[in-house]
Order: sequence, then structure tokens, then C-alpha cells
Amino acid sequence: MKTFVFFAGLILFIGSLLLIGANMKVFEIAQDGKIVKMVLIEKPPICLGTKPYVVTFSYEGQNYNKQVRGTFCEDYKIGDIFDMKMLPGEDTVLWINETGVSNLVAGICLALFGVGCSIGVVISNILERRSCE
Repeated sequence: MKTFVFFAGLILFIGSLLLIGANMKVFEIAQDGKIVKMVLIEKPPICLGTKPYVVTFSYEGQNYNKQVRGTFCEDYKIGDIFDMKMLPGEDTVLWINETGVSNLVAGICLALFGVGCSIGVVISNILERRSCE
């Protein structure tokens, strides 16, 4: 069981590093991105519920996809203009109030938990060996 927890902790740590890396781009865009006017050019007819739906925005001839939920599709129509945050050369766009901090913090917490599990197993093994001596 301890071996499983040790390797599960390592896998969780490595996986969270990938999550942190992916979220760094979002965090960068939130911090350094510029606010531009984008036009909604494509959307599903209905996007009710918690399932994510994809809408498409256009800016200077380039299209950007963004996931939405809830009643977005009913509340807005094609041609509506939105303030969005973007970095030139990146394909990710953010709402102007998105920060990316919560996902970054979640990734860091997962990494710390994974390391904690693995270190806990190592310390437990060391203490068991000392008590047997």
C-alpha cells in the first residue's frame, strides 16, 4: 500500500506540474494581455446546463475559440462585440475578468499534496526501520 501511495504522489506531482505549465499561459495573458474588441461570429443555438460549449470570436481576421456555459447563447447574438484579453501570437483569449490564478493555485496545491504523500511514505519507512532496530 505504501508503494502505491508513494508512486501515486509522484504521479500527482508530475501531473500537476503539467497543469501548472498549461495555466501559466493563461496567467501570462491575464497579466500582460491587451484588451481588444472581438466580434462573436459563431455559437451554438442553445448552451444550457453545465456542459461547456464553444463559441468563436474574430479579431483582425483571426478566429479564437472560447468555452462558455449557462445561458450565454441565449443572452448574446452573432455580431455582438466583447472586450477580451489576448496576447498577439497566442490562440487563447480570456474574458477581461479572468485571472488564471485559481487554476494556478489548484495546480500548486496538487503538487504539494503529491510531494507530501511521497515524503510521508519515505518518512514512515524510515521511522519503521528505526523502531525495528
